[in-house]
Amino acid sequence: LSDADVFVWPGVGEGVGMVYLEAQAAGLPIVAEAHPAPEELVAEPCVPEDDPKAFAEAIMRVVLPGNLNKASVRAREHVETRHSLHSAAARLHEALTPLVT
Repeated sequence: LSDADVFVWPGVGEGVGMVYLEAQAAGLPIVAEAHPAPEELVAEPCVPEDDPKAFAEAIMRVVLPGNLNKASVRAREHVETRHSLHSAAARLHEALTPLVT
């Protein structure tokens, strides 16, 4: 991941999607198809499934000058704000607090 600029993986049948979180934590924008795991985990909008042209266009769009750096920052921020240990603890606290007060 440290040598890549973008992570391209359709996500067909992807059950958990940890690979998307790992790639985004490394600052890689993701190009994936609209399947449940990628849609839940990826900062960038997913492309329609079974549409190779849209998939290729998404890759080309993310690697355009100026887009890559912005998408990289978004990827890191997305993981930190939605999928980090701190954010998970905050969501758990929010869900459990009404049950104990």
